[in-house]
Amino acid sequence: MAITIDKDTIQKIYKAVCDFNRVAVNDLPVNELIIDSDYISKYAGNQVSKGLLFASLRYLENSGYIRLVSEFEKKDSFKFLVNKERLKDFVSTQTNEELKNSLLLLLREFGSQPFLNEIKFSVFQLASKLNIPQMEFIDSLRMLDNLGFIAFQESVSKDTLVLTAPRVSEDKLKLNFKKINESFINSQRKLDQMVEFVFSKQCRFRYILSYFGEDVHDYKCRKCDNCTQGSKISSSASEYISEIILKSLAEAGQEISESTVLQIIRGERIKKSIEQFEYFGACENYSKEELRIVIHELIAKGLIRHSSGKIKYLDLTKAGLNKLNELGWTKQMEVSEENYETDLVLFNQLREVRKKAADKFLQTGYLICPDEVIRRIIKEKPKSKSELLNVKGFNQRMFNKLGDDFLEVLNNYSPEKLKTGDKFRSRTIPQNINETYNLLLKKYSLREISELRKLSEAVISMQIETILEYKSDTDISFLFQKGEFEKIAGVIKNGAESLKEYKNKLPSNISYALIRIAAAKIRLTSSA
Repeated sequence: MAITIDKDTIQKIYKAVCDFNRVAVNDLPVNELIIDSDYISKYAGNQVSKGLLFASLRYLENSGYIRLVSEFEKKDSFKFLVNKERLKDFVSTQTNEELKNSLLLLLREFGSQPFLNEIKFSVFQLASKLNIPQMEFIDSLRMLDNLGFIAFQESVSKDTLVLTAPRVSEDKLKLNFKKINESFINSQRKLDQMVEFVFSKQCRFRYILSYFGEDVHDYKCRKCDNCTQGSKISSSASEYISEIILKSLAEAGQEISESTVLQIIRGERIKKSIEQFEYFGACENYSKEELRIVIHELIAKGLIRHSSGKIKYLDLTKAGLNKLNELGWTKQMEVSEENYETDLVLFNQLREVRKKAADKFLQTGYLICPDEVIRRIIKEKPKSKSELLNVKGFNQRMFNKLGDDFLEVLNNYSPEKLKTGDKFRSRTIPQNINETYNLLLKKYSLREISELRKLSEAVISMQIETILEYKSDTDISFLFQKGEFEKIAGVIKNGAESLKEYKNKLPSNISYALIRIAAAKIRLTSSA
């Protein structure tokens, strides 16, 4: 199980690095300290990923306790241990050409400096000048070290750091945890934008330009995959799925996880409670990948937001609510055991206030003010501080963080000014075909319904036949081209008895699906 960046994690990593390299409290070693990730993971009691490890070390570096050693800084070092005369005698009598050439190269490159100080150098560069493999040059240096002519120190191959201040007890580390939290939130936001970049259907280059603040609303590079290839999901399917997701979030009345949203709209019966959603199973024929693409499109458009952390919680934004209002959809919300109804817009306005407070105080929305308390506030609609504090569950701590903002929203709330939607449609139609009925009401063609629901036209026609049995007055005239319904009606009137007979007597462009729908409409209308 991965662990998150927190005070305890940073302290454990600091202590583990110092202990592994045997650095005592108050010591300040000059040599590099090895960062052994296996030892650190065992000490922390969890598997510490490389990303988490170096993020924690960066906090320690920014706080002035360590400095990470870059690959550029990692160099080997040497120093001559004998005087110039003895070295000259050794070179003149040496029969090993490799040792002789190595010493002469060191003298040419560094002169007399190695006799006085330790010199850092690049083994790779010097080996290249001798035109020999790097390991052969290292072997020569090791041999000279063993003979006592030089002190050769190889660079550490592992990741290393140096202490910039004497070691302190881990509980005395002074870290700016507000900055740590802000940095984590900012990093999470950047990661979210990277994910959105992957799922975005807009021009890739336009997305990058927008990320850096350029206003390029209509720009297209005509070179990226989105510009040169068709999208996996058609624009009509994307709009259709978007509407279902927005409505499902509105019906939930609170933030719910991305996985729960997918379970609802794909009709996965994980929990009995999600079967009660109006759009349960509406997208059962779409893959999770396709639905996630649309979710990330909605996030990129600012219609929904999602929380940081391992579990992504989705929630409607103000723009998302406005979009639902444009679609003419409102939903009365059950918010207590008494089944009283209140306005969804007010509920989300208060949650918007809570979200701003949560960002300000770096706390979760639930900790700032739970949803059940917001529901009681909506029911009682307090107009003053004393009335608000009398709401069960609402206390002075909550009022200090968002009380005035809550009262401003409540006092400006006017149900008369809000648009009211149509009452809910009857749920007598079987749930598995209710979405086909919704699309019929919106005047989608048979082909469009088939594509959006990812079902064949034959299956859709049978669903429409069932819908007509429940609601025979449903308008289906727009499904037919001019004159087609009349032709089918004429064939039926003349005594044909089966779909096959109807088909044989009609033009080839009239499908079995259209014939079935027309026949059901005529049969059920005449019997009504």
